[in-house]
Amino acid sequence: MPKAKRLFQVSKIFKNDDIGDGLQSKESNGQSHLKVAVVSMDDRISEMNKKIARFRDDRDWMQFHDPKNMAISIILEAAELLEHFQWKSGKEIDEHIDNNKLQVEEELADIAIYLFELADNLNIDLLSAMERKIKKNENKYPVAKSKGNAKKYNQF
Repeated sequence: MPKAKRLFQVSKIFKNDDIGDGLQSKESNGQSHLKVAVVSMDDRISEMNKKIARFRDDRDWMQFHDPKNMAISIILEAAELLEHFQWKSGKEIDEHIDNNKLQVEEELADIAIYLFELADNLNIDLLSAMERKIKKNENKYPVAKSKGNAKKYNQF
């Protein structure tokens, strides 16, 4: 039996003409409609992949987005994220995040955008790949041996 997909709820106030097909709307104080959509993570990722591809294609950048360059871009953006943590203590990191959350968020988004696009370009179902990897890691790192332990699986 297939595993149920995780769902999460997305709520937003829309004008009457913004209510999409297949989504229910409810009166909210008689003034506007509240559109509540329950969508799967697969749907959200699919929609994001379309936005990423549209952004790329509108600029004719696919010619530059081969797997090598996408992988390099992921690493470069990850290095930019690391700059936010370099040479800081735990307390300094907490303070830095509080004061620079938007910049950290943007670095994470850059990494995710390149990652999603690379997976899409390679026809890799990222969620399925992640599920398989978690299952593999559960076998490599059984709770009894790995709980509270930072050692690699081959050092237990």
